[in-house]
Amino acid sequence: MTDKFLLLNSVVGFRIKELEDLILDKKEDGIRLEKVPKSMKDEEGSFGGLSLPTGIAVDDYGNIYVVDTENSLILKYDLCTELPIPVKCVGGEGSGVKEFDSPIGIAISSFGNVYISDTNNHRVQVFSLKGFVLKDIWGKVNGDGKPISGTEKGAFKNPWDLAVDSKEYVYVVDRGNNRIQKLSRDGECVKTFGVTKLTDPLHIAIDKDDLIYVIDSGPMVKKFNPDGNFRGEVEYIGEVVESFYPPLLTVDAAGRVHYEFKHSKINLVIRHEFKIEKTGLKDDCVIVKKGVVPGVYFDKDKMVIDTENIPEPKEEEIDYLENGYFYSEALDSKKYKCQWHKILLDADIPLGTSVTVQTYAAETKKDFLEIKNLNETFWQTNQKNAKNFLIQSSPGRYLWLKVILKGNKRGTPVVKKIRIYYPRLTYLEYLPGIYQEDPESKLFLEQFLSIFEHFFEGIEEEIDNIVRYFIPGATPVKFLPWLASWLSLSLDDKWSTKKKRLLIKKAHELFKKRGTVRGMQEILEIFTGKKFPVLEHFKIRKRYLILSNNSIIGCNSILWGMESSLGVNTKISNFQLGDSKEPILNPFQSHAHKFSILIPSKYCNTEEKELMIRRIISLWKPAHTKFFLCKVEPRFRVGRQSTIGTDTIIGKYLDVVLADSSKLGREIVLGKAIDEKGMPSFILNKDIRINDGTVIN
Repeated sequence: MTDKFLLLNSVVGFRIKELEDLILDKKEDGIRLEKVPKSMKDEEGSFGGLSLPTGIAVDDYGNIYVVDTENSLILKYDLCTELPIPVKCVGGEGSGVKEFDSPIGIAISSFGNVYISDTNNHRVQVFSLKGFVLKDIWGKVNGDGKPISGTEKGAFKNPWDLAVDSKEYVYVVDRGNNRIQKLSRDGECVKTFGVTKLTDPLHIAIDKDDLIYVIDSGPMVKKFNPDGNFRGEVEYIGEVVESFYPPLLTVDAAGRVHYEFKHSKINLVIRHEFKIEKTGLKDDCVIVKKGVVPGVYFDKDKMVIDTENIPEPKEEEIDYLENGYFYSEALDSKKYKCQWHKILLDADIPLGTSVTVQTYAAETKKDFLEIKNLNETFWQTNQKNAKNFLIQSSPGRYLWLKVILKGNKRGTPVVKKIRIYYPRLTYLEYLPGIYQEDPESKLFLEQFLSIFEHFFEGIEEEIDNIVRYFIPGATPVKFLPWLASWLSLSLDDKWSTKKKRLLIKKAHELFKKRGTVRGMQEILEIFTGKKFPVLEHFKIRKRYLILSNNSIIGCNSILWGMESSLGVNTKISNFQLGDSKEPILNPFQSHAHKFSILIPSKYCNTEEKELMIRRIISLWKPAHTKFFLCKVEPRFRVGRQSTIGTDTIIGKYLDVVLADSSKLGREIVLGKAIDEKGMPSFILNKDIRINDGTVIN
């Protein structure tokens, strides 16, 4: 009943003037609430999956190393033995060589070095990954050789975590001294930094560009460059996630540790569902506390790998902001005092969420600041979670929308499409004018009759748009066979929708050419995209001479031109008269009513393609004719079978020196050089000798 509408969606645009806490999601194809930014810090003190938790490291062979802080041990999870085995000759509580006192951090470099922060001994021990041979101990010692804590360069006080960059520089979180120390491979302290920026540093990570990220006691992560210069703070993981290489071992938001085999690239999950004392690991070990990963799991005292029964990891729960809104631009009806009719809202609204639409109309275009600061009482309609509703604003040429989305943290509504109809044409228009005299009664009747209008609207819209069912390019796919039946066309289910539509569209033209060469070429072009030669066999038959009782062949008889004159270029040889009842038809029977179609083999290189082409030809050829499908194979192909300039020469003759055994054949031209003008010529004189081995063409 309404003659116009405005469409707002992701294709034509939502005509948004201002957006707050909402985004246009291309995947959802609509507007939704923003996700809550994931903090760089979590309860376990890790980088939200950007780096490995403190106390875990993976070498280049896929072995997992875990620091058992309580027992002062280094455990190795070897995927071949499937057992958590303490590293031999390393560990045990104490301050001696290879002994630890509450170790916390571990890092493995690409050069094969293992760095372990011996926290309460105020030092860092360096081992070789192969055999865990002790290479060095970093940190100041007293006269007795015992480690001491200090503030001078190279001295540690409770070193907590550490990390290694691409150049083998080691960064140690010197927690007791509230700083970061940068050391070379030889243990020389190159630089200390962060004293003025850090309050209580805990953990550290390094990205692809060797930038340093330090988790401090504050709400954000501090960022430094390799020279120790402060580069700012990072609050959310999304700001820097692309800067990090994905680690082989990660902890997701659900607390599972995911492990990826470096060579086979099979994602596995370690799983733990009982008291960890059975494995020799303590509760302060992150890999135990977090529960872990499918495919690899703990079974009593050994780690079992089951690659066939890998449970799917649960999707990470996503948090969304609770509220968001957007204002539309001024929507212009271009009608004076236009009474805007209704809004159709296409939206996904999960349980516990809502979409509220408010409207405001005015006769003149207003500044957006004025629209934004309108009193709430001026905003009308206020429909919540409705899909089809009347616009309650007063008449006006311009209309503004305010759409409010509310979520439940775990879910968000998605607005996909808004259709705004105008001007208002309701069933009230068909009632006597007396029903419109009273404004209140008119408003009530409009709203009451809109209920019935809603039920009949779909039927009316189908009737108004029924013409689209008769347009090949617009009709729904399921109606294509029905539309084709109007033209007595049979459609094959294996044909693409595009070809079906094109065939129906051109059917009226093809019917005029059915049974002709041009018609056959055009129908094949629809399905293959190429036009193929069609050869009628009568064009290749020989010409015959028919002699009747009155035919006389004399000296001056000419058959089809001088070249066929008897006695000059024509010879009558042996012939035989057949015993057919109608011998006059014999010369025509082998070529009449037959034709061949020459098709490159690539268009019928499968049985399915060939059957399709044969069926099309059978349907569109004259019924009394016989056809032959000739597959044309490629011959000379530049770039595949021949290389011009290497093994093929086109248009050039070789220089020839004639000797005693030389023969002139078809590839030899006697005459002027190629670069000379004029036709080639050759003069034989008395000095030229032609013998039996020479052939002149």
